[in-house]
Amino acid sequence: MKISHFCCGAILIGLLVAVEACRGTPPNPPTTPPPPISSPILLDEAGGAPEYVCEFADTPITIDGKAVETAWKRAPVIDNFIMPWTADKRRPKNATRARVLWDREFFYFFAEMDDPDLVARPTEHNGRVWENDCFEVFLKPAADKPGYYEFEVNADNVTFEMYIPDREKGGWPEFKDKHPFKFDTAVVLRGAVGKHTEGGGWSVEGKLRWA
Repeated sequence: MKISHFCCGAILIGLLVAVEACRGTPPNPPTTPPPPISSPILLDEAGGAPEYVCEFADTPITIDGKAVETAWKRAPVIDNFIMPWTADKRRPKNATRARVLWDREFFYFFAEMDDPDLVARPTEHNGRVWENDCFEVFLKPAADKPGYYEFEVNADNVTFEMYIPDREKGGWPEFKDKHPFKFDTAVVLRGAVGKHTEGGGWSVEGKLRWA
């Protein structure tokens, strides 16, 4: 299966990357050593968006915001994010470290974000979560079709999900609440929302049901 796009980051850090085709289901638990700290970067045939490995989760994943399961230890870390809208495509001031997994039922994600000044004002599900610190996942099943899925969660664990069949036909006002999805998340804070915390930040873990 192919996951075309994966996006994550805090406010003002729209970190768009692509994810390599998820690796097939292994018949037995893998015996190879753990992957390197940073995920290997692969380019598509046209030399465009970078791709990252999405490993198969061969052990159960509990969504608690901690990523302590064995499968997460095998997932390569994606940490070479840039801000593509800047002229020099520089790296953001605060770091993000993300991982992705999949199994027969779910796509899983985990990210740790450094941020001493967390802001999370939206409290309504499917509200304007993207206007403050949040983590985002975009899934585009087919490169030749306009439809894509958008999932977001902020530091207060307020979530947002939406399917947009075509950007030419509208956005949030038109498609908000139109297609609800099974979307489970958990957040762990380092510090407090609304207060400056040196060394602060947050982590988020979640799963999206393929069906």
